Amino acid sequence: MFPERPNGVDYAALPPVDERGQDLRQQRRALQEGLRAAHGPVAPVRLAGQWVWLVLDYDAALTALRHREFSSNPSNWSGSARISDPALLAAVMPRPNAMTSDGAVHQRRRRAVTDALARLDETRIGVDTRELSNQLVDRFVARGRADLIGEYAAPLPILVLNRALGVEDGAGWALASAVRRVWGTDHTDAAAANRELVAFFSQLVQRKRANPGPDVASWVAGAPELDEEERVAGLMQLIGAGHDPTTHLMANAMHAMLSVPRFMPSAGLPLEQVLTSMCWEHPPVDSLLCRFATRDFSPGELPGFGAVTVRAGDGLLVCFTAAHRSLGVFDDSSIDRPTGAANNAHLMWGAGAHACPHGARTMGWTIARVGLESVLSRLDRLALDVASESVFRPGPFLSARTALPVLFSPKPAPPRTPVPPPAPATQSSPSSPTPQVPWWRRILGLGPSGPGSPPPR
Repeated sequence: MFPERPNGVDYAALPPVDERGQDLRQQRRALQEGLRAAHGPVAPVRLAGQWVWLVLDYDAALTALRHREFSSNPSNWSGSARISDPALLAAVMPRPNAMTSDGAVHQRRRRAVTDALARLDETRIGVDTRELSNQLVDRFVARGRADLIGEYAAPLPILVLNRALGVEDGAGWALASAVRRVWGTDHTDAAAANRELVAFFSQLVQRKRANPGPDVASWVAGAPELDEEERVAGLMQLIGAGHDPTTHLMANAMHAMLSVPRFMPSAGLPLEQVLTSMCWEHPPVDSLLCRFATRDFSPGELPGFGAVTVRAGDGLLVCFTAAHRSLGVFDDSSIDRPTGAANNAHLMWGAGAHACPHGARTMGWTIARVGLESVLSRLDRLALDVASESVFRPGPFLSARTALPVLFSPKPAPPRTPVPPPAPATQSSPSSPTPQVPWWRRILGLGPSGPGSPPPR
């Protein structure tokens, strides 16, 4: 049962750096270990002012992710109506996609997207990732310094996903920006970004249904088991779920390699093992409010939960990092040094009926692996820029830095066709009567919205 009066630390309100100089990751770890010592494998915490159960142990996490009477639909959470935090609202907003549905509806929505991903050519994903990663490195290789998140790890997954969706490369910058804004701290801007993404994918579905091609957007647009709203939501889920986790899997691995010498490929540790280590100890999604009880559970009824009494409507915040750490496979002297043999039993891809589809895992893993290979092979004498060290992004869900500033030996970029740069923001003025065209209409070759606009192509 939750405490009657809210007290203690709000899990969503930890600062990037506290008064003791601890960064967000260190604060989370200290809080998680203190809660485990006080409450056991599942602990009550506040999340943006609402009580939820923080799942801290591996066995309890598997129960939470697999139990059929825990729903993935946020409308089953009793606290959802009282949330005003924009990042949490974005996370718990029911959408007509597989991620926030259950039972037969979930299976139908998931099957259409899973089948589309299964049709992708894995070799093509690797080729596209290498080509696009080299083009991104070309932008800063002669400079001798870069932000490997903002200039590399953030745009790369979206650019690759663009090609899988059958959209031109220039769309990636705008899409990446819109996704970041959806999860931002400005409620008004987050809502506007969500509307922009819905509009973009609605037009994309219409265009692909009229003129299909060999791409994921066309296959989802043509799925007969989905209605129009579900097709749009399914494509939005691919972008939302695939962007930040892949970006920060790469970024976390790069930071580890540049700060812990034995993680560098030159030390003999295979890149695949470095990535697997990151999935275990520093997964890009630290916690996820992803399950909601549909009935009351008695103490001891839920495997791994101990004596906790879970009530109908309670939310479960599954902490993947703490669940991994509960297995005792890490060296406590350093949060960057996993011990023991790394394997694929980590929870980064989830578990149970809502686990990431194989095609999505393959794409994310390929982008991260090839992206790391490319940047390491291109940048000589690569090192962290300690004078510009960044902080972790605030919020309860991601384990993600705001930037990854690095230094390296500059050298000329080879001549090749570059990735289109980010489109400059257009400004309207009294002397310019031409209406501003939203980014998503420009990408799809459409004119200004309203009467007389060209039809979708």
